[in-house]
Amino acid sequence: MKNAVVVALLTLSAWGCTLDAEAGPEEHTLEHSSEDASPATAVYRHFGNLVYQYRVGALDRQMWQSYRDTLKKHLRTPSWQAWFEVNKEAFSTSLVELVGRIVRELEAEGQITAPRSER
Repeated sequence: MKNAVVVALLTLSAWGCTLDAEAGPEEHTLEHSSEDASPATAVYRHFGNLVYQYRVGALDRQMWQSYRDTLKKHLRTPSWQAWFEVNKEAFSTSLVELVGRIVRELEAEGQITAPRSER
């Protein structure tokens, strides 16, 4: 499973970079592409599992912070944020709340803009 998550992370990162180079964030269509849904789902499931592990004490604070920082880095890419917004009902409340907090942090830091659906 760990290898599958690494492949999914690399696939989604490559996909996001390609879209960012080709079009503005408002033109991203990940939410409509079943081809990209599986890697994106796997990556967000992984982060959901990490949220759970931290909550039950399986991850210490230092390890959790590194994972949280990684998710925050990914959410700077508008395609990551947009895909999650469309598909968040498939994930735990804890992950949805965490992504929301991180997105608000990034907006306050001026590192991303809100998705079009929230403007």
